[in-house]
Amino acid sequence: MTLASLASLGDQPLRWTKSDAAPRRYELAAHGSDVVATLQWARSSGSLATLQTAAGTWTLKRTGFLSPRITVRKPGHPADVAVFIPSGWGGSGTLAISGGGTYHWRHHGLWRQTHSFHALSDEPLVTVGPAAGWLHRSADVALAPAARSSPDADLLAGLAWYLVLMGEEDAAMVAASSGVLFAACS
Repeated sequence: MTLASLASLGDQPLRWTKSDAAPRRYELAAHGSDVVATLQWARSSGSLATLQTAAGTWTLKRTGFLSPRITVRKPGHPADVAVFIPSGWGGSGTLAISGGGTYHWRHHGLWRQTHSFHALSDEPLVTVGPAAGWLHRSADVALAPAARSSPDADLLAGLAWYLVLMGEEDAAMVAASSGVLFAACS
């Protein structure tokens, strides 16, 4: 599959949607346009995923238990090209790209949560928010003008969706564990 360039889309709205091609595969596209990125997990469970864009391909993987982090690598290479380190339990964190930028991850809102990567200047560059509809997992993506010209834009857009989905899976696991614990104590 040939992926369209994110920069070529101008200011068209973007959306991550679940693909029918595989159980844990998502595609980022402008509404009614070509796919610009794919995010696919290696297995039905676990955290290893591959992000493909016109700008490159990366593997994303959560590691560590007491000191969790998400590593970003080129496939087949052992060196990290970026590392995301979460900050506590609030859903925030910092992404450091080797030889590139540093970005802060934040969540906003209580009922209709959005998440965004911010530049050090505190300007939101990539924002991911829930798309309309409850039938499938999807999210709208907004890129600030500064993000569209950034060499990190593709990685930020993909990692943002990865972080949202991993956070949802973590929340579901905690809820299921709480229900089992509650049932066992009843």
